[in-house]
Amino acid sequence: MHSVFPEMDGCNFAFASSPLPSTIPVPAAAAETKSAQLRILMLHGFTQSGPSFRVKTRKLTHLIKHSLSPAILGQYPGGIKFLYPTGPLNLIPADQTGDEASHQEESDNWAWWRTLDTTSQYRELDSTFQRLTDYISLHGPVDGVIGFSQGAALAVMFASWCESSIVPGREFALATQEAPLTIAAPQGPLKFAVCFAGFKGTEQYYPGFYEPKIETPIMHIMGRLDNMVTEKHTMDLFDTCANGVLMAHDGGHYIPLQYNILLPAVAFVESMFREPYYIKDVDGFMRDRKADAVLEIPKAKVERRNSLKSVVLCSRHIKVIRRRRY
Repeated sequence: MHSVFPEMDGCNFAFASSPLPSTIPVPAAAAETKSAQLRILMLHGFTQSGPSFRVKTRKLTHLIKHSLSPAILGQYPGGIKFLYPTGPLNLIPADQTGDEASHQEESDNWAWWRTLDTTSQYRELDSTFQRLTDYISLHGPVDGVIGFSQGAALAVMFASWCESSIVPGREFALATQEAPLTIAAPQGPLKFAVCFAGFKGTEQYYPGFYEPKIETPIMHIMGRLDNMVTEKHTMDLFDTCANGVLMAHDGGHYIPLQYNILLPAVAFVESMFREPYYIKDVDGFMRDRKADAVLEIPKAKVERRNSLKSVVLCSRHIKVIRRRRY
């Protein structure tokens, strides 16, 4: 079995499932408020949690909040809300002393499924999708998703799943794959996804997420020194996206903090809400942000099979590969 995370091979974890959150009916007034919010789902990586991921993405979310124009924010009087669910699977390090009681102590290490490879079936995936369904029911539908590592892999699956109502063949593909997903998607298609160090789920069990190709615009960001999720893993995922953008940086397995890496991701998110849906004044955009990288990307239209037209990125630290349709 080939691990996506070779450095974690041999790690001995026990696993315990946490209860799914109850679905509480949302009052009409609360539902109105929720509909006026711009909501972004934030999916943590393996051994992380919602609260810990909030800390790791604080700079990114701050930039997103302060980059959206008043015209965009005017559409969302409830403001921007970043939603940080925690995976359903608690990871408990196996006690080397053999103390049985310690195995029952809850850690703050969580996962969306327990295996760290691209060859096995993710047996906890159904409970993960049920958790996301309950979470969306409680908090309202989201406009986009941002994920890291295992959370990035899940983010792409989630985006694909939410296309079920509009992409011909998606629902059938998910229902008939070797590990079928028959739970109805909790909402319609997303406007965007941003994936840091993402990888593709096991081809044998989950082809329905990737074929037909995913229409949601997705930005994939990979570290050239990442020895946990390699460039090949992210490239394999990128190749499943009809409207994908790929960016590489010179770091490892983490969400970068440098502005010249985060700003292209912020520009990507911003462009999904813009009229006429792309950044025209590149020089003006750059002056405002004191950076040397920016994206020009048309608005996502999931119902149309259009590729992203232009990507403008110039930095010695960044390389972008433009997605082309074949």
